[in-house]
Amino acid sequence: MFGLIGVIIGGVINFVATVYQQNRTDRSARHAIARLTYDDFLRYQSTLVRALAGGTWWPDSSLLKTQTSVADRKVLLGDLDDGTSQDVADAQGWMEYLIQVRKRAGRAVRPRSSSSSCGTTSAGSIMPAGNCPARSAAGGSAPSSTAPR
Repeated sequence: MFGLIGVIIGGVINFVATVYQQNRTDRSARHAIARLTYDDFLRYQSTLVRALAGGTWWPDSSLLKTQTSVADRKVLLGDLDDGTSQDVADAQGWMEYLIQVRKRAGRAVRPRSSSSSCGTTSAGSIMPAGNCPARSAAGGSAPSSTAPR
């Protein structure tokens, strides 16, 4: 009789220890996915800032492969609250969109010269014709500024 009770207690302790260890492992994996996703977004941000400052698309070699998979992101999004998960999904969606637009552009293109007229674009230009600087009330072009490098 005592042997049976010992086996049952040992089984329960083993089960509780296994569940506890699995929960710790899962939590650690979710934290790692969150950190890697954050790092991916920092790299995206850096690539976009450099491209915008230079007025041209980023070179293919500048955009590194993401460190997380779609399956990883599903785990992360499932672990976050609704608002935060939507923010993360939106950010990833926009970056995927920009990557596809960049691929269609084909190659990095130098920024247009300041003497070119607003509304003309060349293949690969970051800004489409409809996004020209605002015109002043006098009808001239708004002063141009250069981004710090």
